[in-house]
Amino acid sequence: MPLQQRKKIQEVLRTIKIGCKARTAVPAPHRTEWNNVMIQKKDNNQVLQQFHLRQSRQIIAIATTLFFVLLAAVLYKRPDVFWTFSKSVLYSMQIVTIAVFLVFTAYNWTCPLCKKSLGSDINKRVCKKCGARLR
Repeated sequence: MPLQQRKKIQEVLRTIKIGCKARTAVPAPHRTEWNNVMIQKKDNNQVLQQFHLRQSRQIIAIATTLFFVLLAAVLYKRPDVFWTFSKSVLYSMQIVTIAVFLVFTAYNWTCPLCKKSLGSDINKRVCKKCGARLR
């Protein structure tokens, strides 16, 4: 391999951005630019898959929380529909449901790459903290 081509490859390896930080990559003799691009695409595909999984879990969590909060609200107005519940139990059920949802959201709704919160938008395209492509 000519010296000029080797230097170019080393320069590319040093400036490849993985996620949000530019990291210095150690050039391996068997890797080429193409291999590094494929590795970067694989990492990006993993980020996309992880985001899709987190987004799906978040949508399920939102639907479940709404169901239980609305069920408790209906039972609060009509406590004798299914079983007899006291109003304090139903109120507590709503508070616990919302608290569990908030804890789950804090754990789940983070960027797969930088682990920072993604905010309130469920249809994010790019992480505002690290710039990772999410969709």
